[in-house]
Amino acid sequence: MSNFICPECKSETYKSHIYVSTYPNPNDPWSHVLQQFKCANCNNFIPAHLALRWNDISFEKAREDWINIYFKNS
Repeated sequence: MSNFICPECKSETYKSHIYVSTYPNPNDPWSHVLQQFKCANCNNFIPAHLALRWNDISFEKAREDWINIYFKNS
């Protein structure tokens, strides 16, 4: 069972889980995201560490990081 929660729309369903390889760009927060989920509801690609709330971060912190760091750079 997945503990995916989209920080954009709060959906608990995703369409895909992908692993990516990127070239690091220190100015782009997405360059260090190696796993992403595509939300089944809003169709946004969500970094896995936010969607699954790695390191026991709260949903509120994941949403804050999504809005302030990743969404504005997508």
